[in-house]
Amino acid sequence: MLDNNVLIFDIETVADCDGYRLLHRLPEDLSENEIVAIMNNERLAENGSTFYRHHLHKVVAISLLLLSGNKIKLWSLGRENETEQSLIARFFCRH
Repeated sequence: MLDNNVLIFDIETVADCDGYRLLHRLPEDLSENEIVAIMNNERLAENGSTFYRHHLHKVVAISLLLLSGNKIKLWSLGRENETEQSLIARFFCRH
């Protein structure tokens, strides 16, 4: 008999403005808001949506919700100003 466990996994992302700036050789003096506007306009023209290509997302939060029997466990990672590299490293090092 299988247990009735449910695991919900969620990743929150934002536009990777630094990555986009490098890919398109944009000037350093462009603000993040200006880069996001450029990214949004590009995607709208391509496919009618502002959802960025996967390589242009930056992970800012990771959350898990585990429902096991009558127990609920919620776990989230992501601190203000934490780098994507640090966040993902903490996620995979969690025991």
